Amino acid sequence: EFFKCPIKNTYGMSETVTAAAECNYGKMHLFSDVGITEIFKFDEDLKVFPGEIGRLICTGLLNPDMPLIRYEVGDTGAIETSSEICSCGKTLPIIKNIEGRLDDLIITPDGRRIGRLDPVFKSGFKIKEAQIIQEDLRSITVNIVPSDGFDQLEINRILNSIQQYIGKGMEINI
Repeated sequence: EFFKCPIKNTYGMSETVTAAAECNYGKMHLFSDVGITEIFKFDEDLKVFPGEIGRLICTGLLNPDMPLIRYEVGDTGAIETSSEICSCGKTLPIIKNIEGRLDDLIITPDGRRIGRLDPVFKSGFKIKEAQIIQEDLRSITVNIVPSDGFDQLEINRILNSIQQYIGKGMEINI
């Protein structure tokens, strides 16, 4: 309302190996001049059937200094199979949908899938690095390389941060 313009969806990533934008008819057109986007099966290095959901594998066409060839961006989706021209007149390929991101994750006892756990450690903790390992459905182990000033208070802060992020019901071992 403030800018008095319609909202359009876009898709891309900092590596700039693929990109797409929504047209006035709600279709997400791939920018063929940014990169080549292929969709591969989840468990094999084979392309999916047209319209099938899989892993996005992209080759960037814009970066001559560091080309990324068949780079797995971590996203999943499908490309529309219709050969019809979009109502907007563009003949660019259309992303049927972006399903989400493949990522390391933990599965909680109640079945929730929680990914992107690295924000837990971006709160100024006195650590050099950390690793989360899911031992079983009810417990995780957090391996920490401490830095100066790391103490029991810091352990309690980390435990609290993780528990706020994933919820109760899992044993957390540091």
